[in-house]
Amino acid sequence: MHRFYDPALDIELIGSGRAFEETLFALPRQRLALDGGWGNTDIFAQPNLFLSHLHMDHALGLPRFVVNRQKMGDGSCRIFVPAAALDDARGIVAAWQRAERRRDPVEWVGVEDGLEVEYEGPWRLRFFSTDHNVPSAGVCLLRKQSRVRPEYADLSPKEIGRLVRDGAEPVETTWLPAFAWCGDTSASVFERHPWLYDVRILVTECTFIQAFHDEPGVTRGHTSWEDLCERAERFSNTALILSHFSRRYSAERIWEHLNQTSPDTLRQRLRPLISVPGSEDRGLG
Repeated sequence: MHRFYDPALDIELIGSGRAFEETLFALPRQRLALDGGWGNTDIFAQPNLFLSHLHMDHALGLPRFVVNRQKMGDGSCRIFVPAAALDDARGIVAAWQRAERRRDPVEWVGVEDGLEVEYEGPWRLRFFSTDHNVPSAGVCLLRKQSRVRPEYADLSPKEIGRLVRDGAEPVETTWLPAFAWCGDTSASVFERHPWLYDVRILVTECTFIQAFHDEPGVTRGHTSWEDLCERAERFSNTALILSHFSRRYSAERIWEHLNQTSPDTLRQRLRPLISVPGSEDRGLG
């Protein structure tokens, strides 16, 4: 299981992902699981689950998530899923519940492009469309920030407080795009949503390395390393986390190729989630 931590935002990402095998991650401090893989008790300790789409390697653990929640604390269970896949997701859980004679409560939320949902603490969720071969979506965590408006920047805290008591609004609230999870998608997601280039922590798939195969069209609905390199100059993220590498490549082969071919603009921010002795989820730099 991989781990990434950003102390400035207090965001910890744990989990693992390999294409056509299993993808499941979680943000424990934000109490949010990201995709369901085959199911994992540590990941499913979270009361909220976002499913990017319903392919088996991302969603087979869905029924396990529901039952696991009933064994943990208050049994709260909220599932975010692309609206176009909502009926299918409900059907999967309903079939399992009938087979096991269970009636576990689930709060279902169908999400569409642009939907924003108030979340927990300083967080808000923004959902965005992605480009895959089944209904799919991504999610961004927005962190609430309060700051003094520029025209009041020279005032003391006492003076700011007086203005607030007098009914003025010297402080404004902004929402920082702090963490984005793209799920499975082609690189066209970045043209659809160019703000992704500026999210502090961006997690995107990198299923294929085209230099290692010559199958035309095989990358449809997925992102390749070459796609990311073509856009290297645009990424300004603090961390660009890559996951979902194809099983056709060994971890060592991936690490070596990325290390040899990474543009300088990507090298320091890149975090490939692959297990190579000594890598310890660090960047190439």
